[in-house]
Amino acid sequence: MTIEQILQEVALLPAPTRAYIAEKILEMIDAEEQINLSPEWISLIKKRVSDIDAGVVQMVKADEVMKQIWSEFK
Repeated sequence: MTIEQILQEVALLPAPTRAYIAEKILEMIDAEEQINLSPEWISLIKKRVSDIDAGVVQMVKADEVMKQIWSEFK
């Protein structure tokens, strides 16, 4: 299976499931050590992931966000 095929499959999953997968991938690459994030960034990332998991925030597809951004420049 190619990366593109995996991404296509993941795109079909519900937003909370995609967020969970993203969180687990970040944990696997141990982003805190490799990227050397500040404690403030780590705290913010954890809060945002928690908000997503709890359904506090509404997920918006990237293509919808890009359409909105580009419409503001017209």
